[in-house]
Amino acid sequence: MVLSFSKMLYIEFFPDQRLESFLAGHLHAFHYFQGVPKKIRYDSLKSVVLTRFGSNIQFNRRFLDFAAHHLFNPSVCNVRSPHEKGRVENAVRYVKNNFLAGRTFSSFTDGNQQAALWRDERANVRIHGTIKARPVDIFREQEQTVLIPLPKTDYDTRSVCSVKCSSQGLVRFDTNRYSVPFTHAAMTLTLKADDQFVSIYDKEQLIAQHGRTHLKHHVIEDPRHVKGLLPKKPQGAIFKHRDTLMAMGESAKQYLEAMTKTELNITNQLKKIIGLIDLFGKTEVVAAMEQASKHHALGCEYLQNIILANRRKRAETKAPGSPSSKINPEMIRSTWVEERNPEIYDQYANSKELNHEDQNT
Repeated sequence: MVLSFSKMLYIEFFPDQRLESFLAGHLHAFHYFQGVPKKIRYDSLKSVVLTRFGSNIQFNRRFLDFAAHHLFNPSVCNVRSPHEKGRVENAVRYVKNNFLAGRTFSSFTDGNQQAALWRDERANVRIHGTIKARPVDIFREQEQTVLIPLPKTDYDTRSVCSVKCSSQGLVRFDTNRYSVPFTHAAMTLTLKADDQFVSIYDKEQLIAQHGRTHLKHHVIEDPRHVKGLLPKKPQGAIFKHRDTLMAMGESAKQYLEAMTKTELNITNQLKKIIGLIDLFGKTEVVAAMEQASKHHALGCEYLQNIILANRRKRAETKAPGSPSSKINPEMIRSTWVEERNPEIYDQYANSKELNHEDQNT
């Protein structure tokens, strides 16, 4: 967004071209300028113009609602008339040549952080070729005071949709699944999302909020949401435990697949292996699975023996810390009995006998 008089520039990147991102960009720019321009010029993009017949324009209704909330007048360029928005075209070219060229970004957050720094330390403080002055100076001295004041409340630019919660307490959005409290399982809820957060509502009540991921096919869970779900839905525990092992990598997947081809009670085995994860952590359990697979030793008992043997080799006698399970907190052990090497009792007995002999002599 470029202010016509001062050439003051606002720049931000988004991962998509949705209307919600388009409106969020406006909102952030208005806050950066601490005011709203009275008139904003647009190309005929779908976020603004649905259809047009000559000078008759059908605006996007949500965009019009946004414009009315901020009291600005949207103006649309004529078709195939790039000269009517030359200031923006020049600014885009300036950003490409002076900011994007030669830079690398690790994420959208990193890109926007670099852009904000470049905007404030370079773009808006340079001597502009047209006005022969710094945009920031012209803006502060002449333009900022004539902007429309910001409204008391921001327009809600988030994407809004109705979602059906699964029996496992998960709602689907943009190929990913997000958890809600188990008390809302199987209900129809309202989801609102921006580029940072996914918020889930039961009517007007906020029941869950997660950081939004732009990756694909992930499950984002809050451990507090599933507390109480598994006791109420015991069959769901099987799938929860299975998903936990499947998420631990290829070794765990192969071990689980091998167990299913035996006569072992898979339900009990899954429950016991989750107990090992609670006690010793995922790293040691996976290592035990890899070692057990080499000898086709399938089952929780084999895994436990391997873990204890490995820990004795490392001379460890203490559990590795806080439980790691995010699936069934009720299974976390409240106490841990330290395993003793039987040889210490022989040493203790021998010491007692020696002391007794010394006393007699």
